[in-house]
Amino acid sequence: MILETIAYTGNFDYNYKINKNTGGIMKKILLTFVLAIIFISAFALQISEFIVTPTSSEALELHNETGSTIELSDYRFILIGLSSNDTVTLPSGTLAADGYVYYDPANDLGTAGLSNSGMQIIITDLSYVVEDELSYGSMGNVPVPIYDWSTARVSSTGDNAVDFNYDVSPTIGSANNAPSTALGSGTVFFNEVYPDSVNSYADQFIELYNSGVTGVDISDWCIVCGDYYYVPSSTLLAADGYFVIPKADFPSFFYLDYNYEHLYLFNETMQRIDQIGWDYIKTDSSFACRPNGVRAVFDGWNSASTPDFEVYAPTEGSVNSLTGIVETVKGDYDYTVNMLNGIGIEVAGNMTNAVIEIMDVNGRVIYSSNFKNMIYSAKSGVYFVNIKGDGFSNSHKVEVIK
Repeated sequence: MILETIAYTGNFDYNYKINKNTGGIMKKILLTFVLAIIFISAFALQISEFIVTPTSSEALELHNETGSTIELSDYRFILIGLSSNDTVTLPSGTLAADGYVYYDPANDLGTAGLSNSGMQIIITDLSYVVEDELSYGSMGNVPVPIYDWSTARVSSTGDNAVDFNYDVSPTIGSANNAPSTALGSGTVFFNEVYPDSVNSYADQFIELYNSGVTGVDISDWCIVCGDYYYVPSSTLLAADGYFVIPKADFPSFFYLDYNYEHLYLFNETMQRIDQIGWDYIKTDSSFACRPNGVRAVFDGWNSASTPDFEVYAPTEGSVNSLTGIVETVKGDYDYTVNMLNGIGIEVAGNMTNAVIEIMDVNGRVIYSSNFKNMIYSAKSGVYFVNIKGDGFSNSHKVEVIK
C-alpha cells in the first residue's frame, strides 16, 4: 500500500478553467479536490499502464494496491482534455488483491477516448476523493505513448515523471516490466530544436550536446516525437560535441510541430533520460538551451516546465547564440528588448508616454527613465525589463552573459 499526499489541485484547476462550460459536476470535483488536499490517501486503485494508439485498441490498466478484493463500481474514472471532459463510474465487478483490470475507455466506458496528444487521467472514489492521477503529453510530464507502445508504471515515488516510462512490448492485464527512468543522468541531453515550417519544413533539426569531458557512445539511443528515431550504431558523441538529426533523417511519422510539442530521449536500454516541450515557437526560431549545454530540468513538457530553453535564432551544430532578440512587441506598443553579448541590455523603439524600468533578479529597481533608445551596461545575470505606459505594463526577462 502506498501513502501519498494529494496535491493535484494545480493541474486540475488549470484544466477546469479551460473547460469552464462543462457544468456543475466539474465544479463539484474541483471543490472536493481542494478539500482533499489536506488528507493523506492510501491508494486502492492505481493507474498502471495505458495505450492511446491505435485507437481501435486503446487501453487503461488499473492495479488493486490493497490486500483485499475491491468492488470496481465504487470508483470513478475521469478524463480531462483540452477540448473534452468525461466522468463515468467503473462497471460492476470485483478485483482481487494485487489484481489487474483494463478497459478500452471509449468502447467499455463510453467516453470520448484517450487523446493522442495529451490528457489528465484521474481515478476517484464515489465521493471524488482521488485514488490516483497522471497527466501525459501536452497536459503533463508523463510521456504520451506512440503507436503500439504503452506508457507503464515503473515505480511509485509520487513523481509521475519518474514513475512512468515507455514499454515497447505492452503487458496490459499483468505486471509491468518496462525499463526504469534515469532523468538527468549522464552528460548528453537535448540542446536545441528547430520545428520551423519555412522551406516546407525541410530545415527542421534536433540537436544533442555532450557537456562532459569524455566522449559518449550514443549508439541505439532513441528519440521519440510521434514516431521513434534510433541513433545509428558506432556513434560516438565527442566531449563538447554536437549530434544533429536533420529533417531528412526523420522517420515517416516523426514530425516537429511549432505548437504544443514534446520530445523524449532514451538511452540504449530505453531508460528515459531527458524530455522537453513547448507551447509555441515563432516562425524561423529555434528552442535552444541558454546558456549552451547548461541543463537543470529534465522532465519538461511545455515552455513553462522547460526553463532551460528559450526562443532564439537557430545555431545548428554549434554553440547556441549568446546575442539575440529577447522579445519584440508590435502593434500599439512597438519596441524591442535585446541582450547584447558581453555588454548588457538594449531597448529600442518608438514609444511615447512610456517609461523603462530595469530590475535585478531580486526585484530591486536599478534603473529607471522615460522611454528612449538605450544600452544599459550590466554584469552577468538575470534582469527584468519593464516597459510601462498609459494602460499597459509589459515585463521581459533578460539573461546577460559575459
